[in-house]
Amino acid sequence: MIDKDVYPQLLGMVLCGGRGTRMNGEDKGLTLFHQKPMASYPIKALSCCAEVIINANRNQDKYKKHFRMTVLNDSSDTNTANFQGPLAGMLAGLRYAKKNGYSWLITAPCDAPFITADYVHTMWQASQQSHEKIFMASDGFRQPVFSLLHTDIYSPLGHFLSQSENKKILVFYQQIGYKIVHFENSQLFTNINSHQEKAQHEK
Repeated sequence: MIDKDVYPQLLGMVLCGGRGTRMNGEDKGLTLFHQKPMASYPIKALSCCAEVIINANRNQDKYKKHFRMTVLNDSSDTNTANFQGPLAGMLAGLRYAKKNGYSWLITAPCDAPFITADYVHTMWQASQQSHEKIFMASDGFRQPVFSLLHTDIYSPLGHFLSQSENKKILVFYQQIGYKIVHFENSQLFTNINSHQEKAQHEK
């Protein structure tokens, strides 16, 4: 059993800020998977962080009521509009981390029900062995929404989002520099993108 607050410098954030276009506009974080909201699985995986928060651009009251934790939209305390992609959610999370005394932010998307605390432990260990500010998970394929980010990148990220038309995660990471963290268990990063995939994984 892993005690909470194993990593006092680390803020966890579940990214629920998308439009769910491949699921007919449903809010994937609140969609039930094995009778639980899908966001509950990455929330549990990140529970060894000092605090876990949610990034959501709709249904904030539902998230707050169900999970009883802080919910930020993309524009929370930033000049970024909502629905600008995962980097905007990360910016809001980094802002919250800086305001609340955390040095690092670790992210996971809401549609990854197979993620576990091993993800957090492995990413943190990698950060202790390198001076990089960005660590990205890979199972042979790069997984940019599964990242560990130092709060030092808050200002560069804000500048990037305000200036760049291409708001893809890897474009920003390549500007700053990042380290790949390798995982053997690719199931950790399996995500649910459609009702068909959801039904297949619930069998």
